[in-house]
Amino acid sequence: MLKNKSKSHALANKLTPMRIRLEKFLLDHSEGRLKDKSDHENLKKAIVLIEGTIAQIDDIFAGTTTAVK
Repeated sequence: MLKNKSKSHALANKLTPMRIRLEKFLLDHSEGRLKDKSDHENLKKAIVLIEGTIAQIDDIFAGTTTAVK
């Protein structure tokens, strides 16, 4: 059981930075902090976050890690 908890903690440690970046974007959007940006700028930022998240998840399951941007 300790081994499973260790794996869960390791996975959580790798996923937390991604979650924080995505939640910050959603919070900024919901609180109107992105209203001065055009839809194109917001979409571009969202695409970068999504692509980075997908790449990091792929790396986690491949057993490697990438630097957090």
